[in-house]
Amino acid sequence: MEGDKMIPERVVIDTSVVLKWIRKEKMEKYVKEAKKLRDYYLKGIVEIIIPDFIFYEFTNVLRYKVDLTEEEIYEGVKSLFDMGFEIKQADPETIKESVYISFKYAIPITEAYYVALAEKEKAFLVTADDHLKEILKDKRNVLHVKELSLI
Repeated sequence: MEGDKMIPERVVIDTSVVLKWIRKEKMEKYVKEAKKLRDYYLKGIVEIIIPDFIFYEFTNVLRYKVDLTEEEIYEGVKSLFDMGFEIKQADPETIKESVYISFKYAIPITEAYYVALAEKEKAFLVTADDHLKEILKDKRNVLHVKELSLI
């Protein structure tokens, strides 16, 4: 741990982090930090866990919010599969906790599920979503990608 920054060993990442991997650094905030997290995973320094529905979320964002061709969308999603992340399927216990978190923080179930999954896996949730991090500021296991010490 370095000041307020750290490199956790196990993280759950949300779609906001994955999207940064396909962005240009000059055009958007936190791209550099997100790409360093990915590099740390590839070097075996960090274990990354994702829920199975991230593939649908990521594909949907690429389809409707990014100007890409069908082939580019497919290649982007395929690259996410090819990373070899630990993929977790939904289960009743985590769904129940995500419903509780959703009501408590007034956030969508999908966002709450990332938090619940991180708690279940004894990991940190890493997000690049400023608004989500602000809402969840009292959750000690939720980090903004900019909080990571990625030297």
